[in-house]
Amino acid sequence: MNELTQLYQRLASGSATEQEKDRLVELMTNPENEADARKLLADYFQLVEHRTVLAAISEDRLKMIADSIQLADAGLPQLPSSAEATRRSALSGMRWWKYAAAIVLLITGIAMYFNFSRIRQPEEKNKPAISLSVARDLPPGTNRATLTLSSGETVELNNATTEIITDGRLSIENAAGRLNYTSADVAAMNTVSTPKGGQYQVILADGTAVWLNAASSITYPTAFKGSVREVSITGEAYFEVAKNAEKPFIVKNGHEQITVLGTTFNVNGYADEPASKTSLLEGSVKINDKILRPGQSYINGNVANTDVKQDVAWRNGVFNFDGANLKMVMRQLSRWYDLDIEYAPGVPSIEFGGELQRNLNLSQILKILESSKVNFQLEGRKLLVKP
Repeated sequence: MNELTQLYQRLASGSATEQEKDRLVELMTNPENEADARKLLADYFQLVEHRTVLAAISEDRLKMIADSIQLADAGLPQLPSSAEATRRSALSGMRWWKYAAAIVLLITGIAMYFNFSRIRQPEEKNKPAISLSVARDLPPGTNRATLTLSSGETVELNNATTEIITDGRLSIENAAGRLNYTSADVAAMNTVSTPKGGQYQVILADGTAVWLNAASSITYPTAFKGSVREVSITGEAYFEVAKNAEKPFIVKNGHEQITVLGTTFNVNGYADEPASKTSLLEGSVKINDKILRPGQSYINGNVANTDVKQDVAWRNGVFNFDGANLKMVMRQLSRWYDLDIEYAPGVPSIEFGGELQRNLNLSQILKILESSKVNFQLEGRKLLVKP
């Protein structure tokens, strides 16, 4: 992703800072970026088929912008009727980059924003939603998991159901993507497993909160009866451990043992990643014989500084691709969109940057990535990456 694409994506998601908006205006008004601006805006208006102005625009303000930058009549968003004459007087066959500049200024320089909905016209029902070689679109992952009770019985968990699940004499509440255990004397082992394309939250009996990323699991007792609180995980999990100085909290992840009293940390132990990584946000943890401080990670027996914001981006609903190569990015997409990834010969080695929201459909993600010398072909749940 080049800088222009990154900033445009942040603007579209509503997360751009004022400085980033200024920089985006600067880039889009540069004639050297005409080709990139044309592509971004063409894709933008292809996806956005219905636009509504939700804030009034001062006619004087609009005229000032129209006087400084001529507006090309190429799908200009609907303006208030009071400004229509000014708009028409400003239209001319100017170059695309000037139109791009006008759109960006209208979005960033005035108190105006758009409400987008993908409404297709009847004659466009058979028209592809995007200009990629994608046979069909895939939605992002959702809150869903499987709970395995001590008896071996399994219960499907999702956002749609609010229920009380019983495991012998134990009652477990499931609601809004979260499984909640209350303090109880019943000590049995339960497991929550998320599939590819799923995530879930578990509140353990001691109040510890655990978020599971896609294709992950946690096995835990329904009550912590001994001198320690011990759980085991696979995949990736984010912990906010309830403090209890008399009863350490232990996380087992393969051959690693993480010991804490009360802290916040993330464990990425996916089998398909090159190494397991534990990142500390607050407090301190001991992993085997090493101590971590906030802002540090443990990888392959070594302690190093880390970008914890990137490490826990998934927990905040974001893909953070800063410094990530193509295969690292594809592994994340594979788990979140339930994909099997294949690579065609000649795919270049690429390093990415920037962030994308995890609530986007797959086509929207691929559309952004295709600006970086790769193409994609989706068949069922097999995604072929091509040069």
